[in-house]
Amino acid sequence: MEAKMKYLPESINYHLIHTCNFHCKYCFAKNYDFKPVIKPMLSKIEMKKIINMIVKEPLPYQISKRKLTFTGGEPLLCPYLHEIIAYAHEQGLITMLVTNGSLLTQQYLDGLKGNLDWLALSIDSDTPSILRNIGRVNGQMTPCKHYIEIARYAKTLGMRIKINTVVNRYNYKENLSNLIQKISPERWKILQVTQVKNQNDNDFTELEITEEQFKTFIERHSNQKINDKIKIIPEQVEDIRGSYVMIDPIGRFFDSMNGEYHFSNPIPENGLSHAFQQVIFDLEKFQRRGGNYAFN
Repeated sequence: MEAKMKYLPESINYHLIHTCNFHCKYCFAKNYDFKPVIKPMLSKIEMKKIINMIVKEPLPYQISKRKLTFTGGEPLLCPYLHEIIAYAHEQGLITMLVTNGSLLTQQYLDGLKGNLDWLALSIDSDTPSILRNIGRVNGQMTPCKHYIEIARYAKTLGMRIKINTVVNRYNYKENLSNLIQKISPERWKILQVTQVKNQNDNDFTELEITEEQFKTFIERHSNQKINDKIKIIPEQVEDIRGSYVMIDPIGRFFDSMNGEYHFSNPIPENGLSHAFQQVIFDLEKFQRRGGNYAFN
């Protein structure tokens, strides 16, 4: 029987660069398999070629626009990030940037005005000792006041705000209601720390939590009635695996369905549709976790 053709959904995550200025122990992107080619990221021309391929792909039924999320590593370490985001936006894509926020300034955001639709900040704690235990530091600590101010400024530029939090053994007892209330994002994605083979194996046992511990964190914040305008999106391990369409820093699709990364052939050389057929993507799981929300 011929395999059923998979079609590109409305949301794609593009991991532009693998390097980062933080050292999060749970990181899902520590060790992309670059062999036999060792390359930190593609050139501007190659990135734009992939973006053009994405733009040309047919949209899912009743979807008017596709969202391209730029992440890493830490994407602000990409020296031409402004240009790439602007290019994607000019081609008609909804743009999102996922960042640890430590390098963000108002001046940097000014350069993204009109081209960045969504700013997603990765925030796991407002307690310095917990952040150190997780590894979310690089020299000096980034104060939570910085995230509040950056989010508020981004809103004045017309950017919509999202928060990503990875719940693990160090922060699952914490209450972030006050911080989230001050930032007031439209969406707060709360992810259970997940093991990915060859990425975070060495630290996972230190960070692992049970399903019940994860649910306790969700219930604590749901019961706080943080803000009716803030959408809380919990994602357990099984919600995450296989439900994201991801492109790595050297231009390959990859998936995590089986608990480790599996890569396609390079997109620029082999074509986007051909490469996408080489990875696993569960459309129903993507829809169940709310990946097809109204981001436009």
